[in-house]
Amino acid sequence: MYLAYLLVTTPTLIARLRGRLPTSEHFSLGRWGILVNAGGLFMAVNIGWPRPEVYDPPYFAIALLTAPLLIGGFVRSRTRKLGDGPSVVEGGHLARDHIG
Repeated sequence: MYLAYLLVTTPTLIARLRGRLPTSEHFSLGRWGILVNAGGLFMAVNIGWPRPEVYDPPYFAIALLTAPLLIGGFVRSRTRKLGDGPSVVEGGHLARDHIG
């Protein structure tokens, strides 16, 4: 749950810091946007951080943090990039190969 929030909040904060966040005519945080966004990012990391009260055996927290990295690395190693096109699983087929 926190990862989903971080996947939205982190790029938004980066876009704000680089000045590339598109403005909306309906709602804007103005100069408070960076502070609110950074605070939300901090709180998501703080709440999601493993604590001894929750994860009693220390190896459980390590496994919980490294498992997504290992799974992501495995998936990345099994994919390949085809020029400027989409990534596909080795041995898989591109959707464009099946379109008339």
